[in-house]
Amino acid sequence: ASTKLTRMGSTLGTVAYMSPEQARGEEVDLRTDIWSVGVVLYETVTGNQPFPGSYEQAVVYSILNQDPEPLTAVRTGVPMQLEWMVSKCLAKKAENRYQTVTDLLVDLRNVNLTTSGISRMSGIQSAHAPAATAAGEGKPSVAAAAKKVWPLIAIAVVVTLA
Repeated sequence: ASTKLTRMGSTLGTVAYMSPEQARGEEVDLRTDIWSVGVVLYETVTGNQPFPGSYEQAVVYSILNQDPEPLTAVRTGVPMQLEWMVSKCLAKKAENRYQTVTDLLVDLRNVNLTTSGISRMSGIQSAHAPAATAAGEGKPSVAAAAKKVWPLIAIAVVVTLA
């Protein structure tokens, strides 16, 4: 009865990450994967699933009929641009989502996380954050260490899409 595990002989995939078209049994394309990336981004920022439910049918109903709570309502300091991007990933209609992962990555690289507190908490760095070392310590700053995180995020996106 878990919504986080795939079961043999039932739904193919993890219900919590299914796009509306996948939940309806329609034909899917790469925009379904963009939906799943949007779910992961939502979870990364908020610590919550965008479409919670106690059982599969409740999650599917939520995916098909409800909008997730806005990022800014769940967590303070979220840049509006990031909220807009996640909302675009989670658009109910595939034609309203990002059409390619490249478009999503371009927008992700341009989000300014340095003033939001998200970069300090998650180790994420945007293109706006300078890579520097902490004064007098000789240790890399969070921003410098975050530069190493972007390749991991890119790999995670590629693995999710695969």
